[in-house]
Amino acid sequence: MNKKGRGTIEEDPFGVSEADDAFFKAWNAMDVALEADFLRVGPYVVMHEWERPLMQKCAELMSVHNSDLLEIGFGMGISATSFQEAGPRKHTIIEPHPEIYKTAIYWADSFSTDIRIIKGTWQDCVEDLGTFDAVYFDPCHAPSRQELDRVIFIRYAARRLLRDKGRLALWFRNKYLPYPFQQVLLEHFSTVFLTQVDCGPPPVRLQQRGYRDKVVIPVAIK
Repeated sequence: MNKKGRGTIEEDPFGVSEADDAFFKAWNAMDVALEADFLRVGPYVVMHEWERPLMQKCAELMSVHNSDLLEIGFGMGISATSFQEAGPRKHTIIEPHPEIYKTAIYWADSFSTDIRIIKGTWQDCVEDLGTFDAVYFDPCHAPSRQELDRVIFIRYAARRLLRDKGRLALWFRNKYLPYPFQQVLLEHFSTVFLTQVDCGPPPVRLQQRGYRDKVVIPVAIK
């Protein structure tokens, strides 16, 4: 694993810098609270019930029935449950926070599917995972690296994680997919399609963070 300081995408292909290490050390020590309609880690709202239509649509678009699926980030388990309802053959989930990891282990016991829960960041785990038919990317990020990490992951998934005709979906809060991500997806995948999902008016706490009623789901096919 490349643990050198933060660099460019080409210099730092897996992207764990000292800043990331400090962030995840603090992140993993934060308290977790599952409230009526959202999951909070420390001061951060990391998943909200409002997102359920988005996650359900994503599971439909990913066509994971009888496939090997990698999901990065567990949160409240909304997306994981939606994927399980679609019937994957194998389901691997990476989750760094120790309390959410325990919740994911408990959740997995409810299903008969071959489910593997891995504790860690995707940067620490991704080189040893093998290949998949489908990958869903929705992790927590060090705030200063959120956009860069998405680009790093798109490139890595295309080169190393996805089988031929494999699908990659990423979580965005935007109504439209920003042009730089359209560009990098089209550079590395044969097909990219965008779907808008209307989740309805977001709760005030999400509106204050820039969320709108519609969210785009990009799905890229290798």
